[in-house]
Amino acid sequence: MPPRRRSMVAILAVAFASAIGVTVVAPHSGVIPAAGQHGATSALGPSFGPTTPPASSPPPGTEISADIVVYGATPSGILAAVSAARLGASVALVTPEAQVGGMMTSGLDHADVGQPLLIGGLTRAVFDRIARAEKARGARAPAAGWNAEPHVAAAVFSTLLSEAHVAVYLDLHLDRTGPPELDGNRIVAIRMTDGTRFRGSSFIDASYEGDLMAAAGVPWTIGRESVTTYGEPLAGVHVGDPDAVAADLVSGVDLVGQAVPGAEAGAVVAGSADGLVQAATYRLCVTDVGSNRRPFTEPPGYDPSAYVLVGRSIAIDRQLTGGPPRLSTFLSFERLPGGKADLNSHGLYSTDLVGGNDGWATADDGARRAIAERHRAWVSGLLWYLGTDPGVPAPIRRSMARWGLCADEFRATGGWPPELYVREARRMVGSVVLTQQDLQVDVTQPGAIALGTYRIDAHYVRRVLGADGLVRGDGQLSAPTAPYEIPYAAIVAPAGSVDNLLVSVAISASHVAWSSVRTEPTLMEIGEAAGVAAALAARDGIGVREVPTTDIRSGLLANGAILSVPGGRRRAP
Repeated sequence: MPPRRRSMVAILAVAFASAIGVTVVAPHSGVIPAAGQHGATSALGPSFGPTTPPASSPPPGTEISADIVVYGATPSGILAAVSAARLGASVALVTPEAQVGGMMTSGLDHADVGQPLLIGGLTRAVFDRIARAEKARGARAPAAGWNAEPHVAAAVFSTLLSEAHVAVYLDLHLDRTGPPELDGNRIVAIRMTDGTRFRGSSFIDASYEGDLMAAAGVPWTIGRESVTTYGEPLAGVHVGDPDAVAADLVSGVDLVGQAVPGAEAGAVVAGSADGLVQAATYRLCVTDVGSNRRPFTEPPGYDPSAYVLVGRSIAIDRQLTGGPPRLSTFLSFERLPGGKADLNSHGLYSTDLVGGNDGWATADDGARRAIAERHRAWVSGLLWYLGTDPGVPAPIRRSMARWGLCADEFRATGGWPPELYVREARRMVGSVVLTQQDLQVDVTQPGAIALGTYRIDAHYVRRVLGADGLVRGDGQLSAPTAPYEIPYAAIVAPAGSVDNLLVSVAISASHVAWSSVRTEPTLMEIGEAAGVAAALAARDGIGVREVPTTDIRSGLLANGAILSVPGGRRRAP
């Protein structure tokens, strides 16, 4: 029989006091003290043992136990771990990366924010902390912390984890050659490639790829659904500008009619399904401050012919505008504190290696490293091309020469961000699948645990070479959303699979819906909810599907989360 459940009010009062450093005595006897939590006892009662302090990498083959095991130290995973720990659970946060923070500490420094006033809870608290940290350094922090230097975000995340006494384990890769250890429909332990095992009561997959979810046999999908799968007008093959005149398009063939690098001949059946995903890239933190600038260098194996489509695109742009070409037409620079900028892809011919990440989600670790290296070669080669190639107009070359990598960021990797920006990989197929309709029309949901506000924003999946020899982009989507509710059912492994797994990143959503959900602030909100739910499930000895959503919502609301749309707005503009 599960332990007696305490009222959420009592739980939250103790947890909040503990989080702000007040010594609390829980209103019952038999509590095991939570070590290192400002002297507070466990907010969840005697079913939990002591909180584990932060740890370094264990010796290979070690077995580690915690109430909650989170795989993936993405921002979503960090908030899942912290929210569970603040409710008294012991938490092990395991990541294959050498640092915590996912893309927010690996180049994605300009957060994609839809409506900032509708972001609350622990997510808002993190961005407010980042803003305060930037201001304390004397930097101007635009947009209340939404734009930040990577090392500042990393410091905030590390402090947050330390304060919550989350045990963090770096550089440990999930063994994906077989399933986790199971007892019936419950995950008992997950195994790393070095033999280390993590045992837990509840598990959270916070990886960008959904690796634990897939290993545990949870249903998943990848790629684009057809228009008819969920009745989504934006679904499937979506070639932009089908009526564009030839003068606006780039030729994708050489003098003898053969396809040039980057142009792909393929069928175009509008609205049909395929296995393609949004292009990946490296998000760079760059600067035009000379004292902190690492000049871009020619990468090994650089071949300017790889960028022929970029050169042709520059020429077309010059013809259309009639003015001097601008670097900002092909690269996006979002200003950050400290004289830095977040460099991102802009358009069909930019830093996105379109089609280059096919197979990433299911690839083994070695194959993923090879894919990441191809993307690094593409991005570094593009920047070298734009800055040095004599065929590039002088105004672009001069503008490019102003920029370089930041000497004070990513020191261990020479200024280059350590993680590839994978915009899309696996997505769970749960009992509820979030779709375009849920983002634009039917935006209220039973059991809502997070709120999304960002627009539908998908990057290209391929460059299609038409029979006319011209290149068109396939897959770019941009459409408004109403603020929309994300239900708990979209993050819970469905019935018939494992009973104690939550998925806070690769949630149950269509390709179209994922194109909005995928932003870090939204995934952080989902992570916080997953942490609360996992802690309650572990406390009561039940499966995560059995946790009352009323309890989860009460916990989130008490921490300032915004779970419904103020004013009752119900449709996208």
